[in-house]
Amino acid sequence: MKRIILKCRPGARFHLGKSVSDVSLQLSDTSEYIHSDTLFSALINALAKALPDKVNQLVEAFESDKVKISSAFYCLEPKGKGLDWVYFLPIPVVFPNLAGSNYKAAKKIKFISEKLVHFGLPVGQCLDHPDVVIVNNAFMCLKSELDFLDDKEKAILKIYKKISEPKVKARTETKMDALFERTDIHLENHPHLIHRVHCHFWFGLEIKDSDIETLFQTALNLLVDEGIGGERSVGCGMIEGYEDNVGWEFPQSGDTGLFLNLSLVIPSSEHEFRQFHGYHILKRGGRRLPKSNAGQKDRYLQQVQMVKEGAVLMSVISGKKENLFKGEDNTPKYRYGKCFSYPVPKNFL
Repeated sequence: MKRIILKCRPGARFHLGKSVSDVSLQLSDTSEYIHSDTLFSALINALAKALPDKVNQLVEAFESDKVKISSAFYCLEPKGKGLDWVYFLPIPVVFPNLAGSNYKAAKKIKFISEKLVHFGLPVGQCLDHPDVVIVNNAFMCLKSELDFLDDKEKAILKIYKKISEPKVKARTETKMDALFERTDIHLENHPHLIHRVHCHFWFGLEIKDSDIETLFQTALNLLVDEGIGGERSVGCGMIEGYEDNVGWEFPQSGDTGLFLNLSLVIPSSEHEFRQFHGYHILKRGGRRLPKSNAGQKDRYLQQVQMVKEGAVLMSVISGKKENLFKGEDNTPKYRYGKCFSYPVPKNFL
């Protein structure tokens, strides 16, 4: 099991696909982190541009569980020698129900640090604990993890911001169609913190075949060159590099027998779906496909329901990928829905 860090410059912007009811509004909102299906598509598309004959080999490796990836979550890099990075996981979806009178405050929390998960506290008691701090109204971690910042710096730390800006299209059929809104994720860029802390993305990787590991490394190198997400032509989605030699003491199955889901999942059967103890459903797909000629009718990907990150599992499941479209050239459009489960410690849930 590896932890891969996608290095980002301060202030980096990302537009990450989000399913909307009206295709004309598809730029008006964005996911707040890199879902596993987006990461999968970016890796496959990057590989297809340079080594198209290797694409099926990598897709089949994902299908057979020789390769597994999680979604990409936020992490903090303190600027200084010997300081530990802070890695965030999705908050369990059952957290608000366990927080008692803090239900409203708990609803705002989206991420929890990995160290806090293993601190020994039940998750429902974290908000009231004196050793716990809330950052950016959405991130919960131990105060000791941010000791490299003083109290004023902690108060102004914003790991990311979601910013919407009006835009004007250069060429449209009518003036009414020219104005639109684009929403992007902006990583931490406070001028007082730029030399103190940097924000990046990280994801989990499991590879069971050494030959596939070389191919995956190639795809990852190409991903850095290509970027990830939408609107890359205007500067979004740029990755500066990656680190893959980061130590990760992946926990063994906990005494609770419960797992935290770290990816978007399409259950492969009713039995797999019943393994979820708590979950939220997210609709994905529906993107309009580019036309191959001027007279062609609009074509869209199908939509699919997926179990969101942060779901609680009673046992490990596999999940599956789903083909959302088959074009005239029989080229499939896959939605990656394999499960990446993380064992949680005793008493956490």
